[in-house]
Amino acid sequence: MTLRGKEMTTMDLGNRLKERRERAALTQEYVAKQLGLSREVLSTWETGTRKPNDKQLENLAVLYRTDLAYLKLGRSAGDKDRQLLLQDLPQDDAVISAFTRWLDFLDSWAGFLQAQGDPLPGPGKPPRALDQGGNVTDARKAPTFALEARHEFKLAFDAIHDLETLLDEQNVLVYKTPIESMSASNEIVSGAFYNHPRLGYCIFVNTKQHDARIRFTLAHEFAHALYHYRAGGIISRNGDRNPRETFANAFASHFLVPGKALREQVNEIGGKEYLDSMQAFRLAWHFNVSYAMMLFRLHNEKLISMNDMNEWASYNVGKLAKNWGIRASDSYFAIPANAANEIAKYPISVLKRVKLACDKHQIEPDGAAALLSVSKESLVEGLLQQRRVDKSDDLLELHELLAVR
Repeated sequence: MTLRGKEMTTMDLGNRLKERRERAALTQEYVAKQLGLSREVLSTWETGTRKPNDKQLENLAVLYRTDLAYLKLGRSAGDKDRQLLLQDLPQDDAVISAFTRWLDFLDSWAGFLQAQGDPLPGPGKPPRALDQGGNVTDARKAPTFALEARHEFKLAFDAIHDLETLLDEQNVLVYKTPIESMSASNEIVSGAFYNHPRLGYCIFVNTKQHDARIRFTLAHEFAHALYHYRAGGIISRNGDRNPRETFANAFASHFLVPGKALREQVNEIGGKEYLDSMQAFRLAWHFNVSYAMMLFRLHNEKLISMNDMNEWASYNVGKLAKNWGIRASDSYFAIPANAANEIAKYPISVLKRVKLACDKHQIEPDGAAALLSVSKESLVEGLLQQRRVDKSDDLLELHELLAVR
């Protein structure tokens, strides 16, 4: 782009408006509706035959989550994915601090790998069979794409019991941490996707949610990685009605609970006439998703009515679990992540690489602790050595198995 005087030409402005709208994965119809305009007016702005006034440009900058200076002049230091991610966060110190630590770690990790001579993948792209151009917003296509993704990753119709490990095996770096926000705002950031310029796909998960909801967040962010990778970075908020978020929600629902597999499970209990809240909870346990998610999917597949879905949603989850003999709490179906374990926030591939570097004396424990922003004691206790327990349950079980061999 070439500057002409103090401002760019109208056509250059139009190109930037179109680029930012597409990068935000928004349709002209959606943007026009948000601004109270016709789609035709927005189209004239993007073709350069007309241009918005200053107030309209301010509204577009907010909607596209970009800098006003970039839209006006095309030369903003804020036009970087990292800065745009931080700019898109709620003005909450705890949220901003958590994301800053995550982004700082990613940059440090990329520098460490480069210094060790490890190849860096660069910006991520999905497998060719799944690449839809990086800008999908039609939620009606989500069920089909979810099945294609399951086929690509050889998941068939089985329940996904360890989605985090699956993502790690696909070189998606998952970082988990609770956001201890003291803000009165109801704007809850559940997670984020960042296509790091050197590391590729990276996902942030707010673990201040029950475990079943965390798995949904993982699947949701994975949808962004596969189908919105051109956006660079995306902050996900609970309740966001952005078309891109609606698509990611639909993808996650069908990716975690395929319709065919769900109907097969229902048929095994005798058909939908035998469905009740107890069976819905059992199905949630089977597919390793939240009870609310299972109710949504059962209604979505026309297996239960809206009235049943709303009524069953009011039942006590702990009591349903107890009736099935399943130990449940607010974090049901899995042992909650140990918040006191400082290294638990990092993906297993990162921890394995750090341990290997320490074992080979490529990095000292002090340096490894600094890299992961944890105490040296946590690193040594949790990663570099395992404390022996003479009468551990596993050791006793092993002796029993050897005795009957």
